[in-house]
Amino acid sequence: MLVSAIIATYERDEWLARAVNSVLSQEFPGELEVIVVNDNGEPLKYAPWQDDPRVTVITTQRVNRCFAWNTAASISRGDYIHILGDDDMLLPGAYAALVQAAGETGAAWVYGWQECMDDAGNLLYTVKPVRRGKLFAVALAGGNIPLQASLVSRAAFFNVGGIDARFVTLEDLELFKRITMSYTVESVARTVARIRVGPQGATTTKWAVAKEMGRMARELAFADPRCVRCIIESLREMRDDGIRGKLVRYYLGSAWRHLLNYSVLTGLSRTGVAAMLSLLGLPRTVFFKELFSKGDS
Repeated sequence: MLVSAIIATYERDEWLARAVNSVLSQEFPGELEVIVVNDNGEPLKYAPWQDDPRVTVITTQRVNRCFAWNTAASISRGDYIHILGDDDMLLPGAYAALVQAAGETGAAWVYGWQECMDDAGNLLYTVKPVRRGKLFAVALAGGNIPLQASLVSRAAFFNVGGIDARFVTLEDLELFKRITMSYTVESVARTVARIRVGPQGATTTKWAVAKEMGRMARELAFADPRCVRCIIESLREMRDDGIRGKLVRYYLGSAWRHLLNYSVLTGLSRTGVAAMLSLLGLPRTVFFKELFSKGDS
């Protein structure tokens, strides 16, 4: 199996070197190519990793990072794509675990656990998600699996259209929605990546528009004729009343906005889906807790 690692760089040279070397040092039963996208507007300073024959460096002209990622993906040759931030890194054994799970299951998205660090490299917390299978309802409810901790089938990536360049943040969440609408997900019980987070982290992420981007992603999903069927299939597999309550809240919020904008038929349709989802199971405390949450709708 060939893995194509994509790293778009905007940050410090030492962080980029750490990220690239964490990929090049992976030992697993397969082949590796690393595509570094220089999108920081300046030539890269020389570093020893550039001499590795597995590394290709391409230059883009300070565009939306979606274009940088899609450009690298378009020239990749791997069975699976891995997108890693230049301020993040892989942990030893990551590809071995992920590639094994991908080969055994054929899942389009395979992921592991991730450590979250601050700018100084201090461990803040470890995220250990374990969900697998049909996860569209999870994705639509805002559940996200970071690309840094995931391998994504190259075929699936392009079958769903790659990264949507309309999204200036939450690009990975929106991609996860589209992937899970058509494909299954697998997880491995192993910490595979170390991700930088925090107030000074992720400098290319425009968090101020995150709520707007989240709503846009949901509206695009709601408009897909497969959406309701995929939600039902996913909920029946997971039987998660909390996610069901959150989805009902999202549908009602969408219905209200459409009615305010005089899109009566769409508003009534969203209300009907909310009612149907409410009746999929007996109401429980966690359902009502998420339904009446003060979170985004």
